[in-house]
Amino acid sequence: MELFFLKQLFFVIIVCLSFCGLVLTYALNKERTYSNLFGFSLLLPLLLSGSALLTDEQDIREWVFRYLDIIYVLLTLLLTLLWSKLKYSGSLVLLFSYTLLSFVLGLKLKDFSWPSWLVSPYLFGVVILVFTLVINYLHIKLNLKKDLNLIWGLALLGFMQFLPSEKWLLITVCGRSVAYYLLFVYVFKNSARLCLARLKRANAKLTELNKNIDSEVKKRIIELERHNERLLRMVKQDPLVDAYNKKEIYNLLEEMIAEPYTEPFSVILFDLDNFKIVNDTKGHIEGDRILKKVAMIARESIRGFDVLGRFGGDEFIIILRGARVSDAVFIAERFRRRVKEKSEVTVSIGVAGYPEDGKTVKEILEVADAGLYQAKRLGKNAVFYKTLQ
Repeated sequence: MELFFLKQLFFVIIVCLSFCGLVLTYALNKERTYSNLFGFSLLLPLLLSGSALLTDEQDIREWVFRYLDIIYVLLTLLLTLLWSKLKYSGSLVLLFSYTLLSFVLGLKLKDFSWPSWLVSPYLFGVVILVFTLVINYLHIKLNLKKDLNLIWGLALLGFMQFLPSEKWLLITVCGRSVAYYLLFVYVFKNSARLCLARLKRANAKLTELNKNIDSEVKKRIIELERHNERLLRMVKQDPLVDAYNKKEIYNLLEEMIAEPYTEPFSVILFDLDNFKIVNDTKGHIEGDRILKKVAMIARESIRGFDVLGRFGGDEFIIILRGARVSDAVFIAERFRRRVKEKSEVTVSIGVAGYPEDGKTVKEILEVADAGLYQAKRLGKNAVFYKTLQ
């Protein structure tokens, strides 16, 4: 009864380990590798042990218990040979070959008397263990530590063949169960290792994809910022002459006056003389060209931090930061001469200064506009400031 129970327990252990190995192989190892084939070869001990558990025939149980290991190793050896054609695996072929040899020797020698010159009936078992240690050492030197569970598992299966089954049944069952457990660990480690490798590759691809997405997002943000800048420029500037529009000029003057320590500044208000006649006789395209030309001359006549704006039509304004009225009159006169020399038109100019001509935007622009009107009355092509009468 005890023998029957031990053998049944052995079959249960093999069924459980084989089933777990198969599930792990299927779930984790999707690549075509040797460990994949080795994991699926556990189907054989699963089927044979399961059959032994389910059958009532004692002979079948004994046959499975006696030959399960050698049939399993024959299958895995065949898979190894097939795999070695695709990818060289000489150490595995050698390992399975010597394990198979140990099976054959163990099965034969257990049935006969040992020669008298042998010190122990288990000498071949010792030889198998020594051979295993040598292969184990070679694998460590070659940095193939992932195969150690496979080496010891197969070696233990081979060594168990030298023990008399009935006399050492408990040790045989335990040893063979441990051997299959080591083979299961080998399958699990390799499957998990390959699964982690796939995860790392997927993570690397995901990281690269995130970098590409980040790069694309940054590119889009830069494009959006540039687009917003263009829109903002369109809102603030006159597109024809590339100068601030009337609304933005008013906002800028309001901000300058509202500053706690506002420095003096001056404004130059000018328009083109007889520009309506130019538009009527030469057309609006020519008129636009002249407006652009005068705006360019105005920018060349002022400093980089001064501001040019267009009030509408042919009327323009220049804000001279930190300039006194006397300086503004000088700049205005120089600008007037350049327009006359470099273009087909002339300009009339009015000048005003802050704070002497007003404390608000309205007051300052009224003074400058009055000066522009007086310049027109004086015959055009002139600069006027109220103290220059």
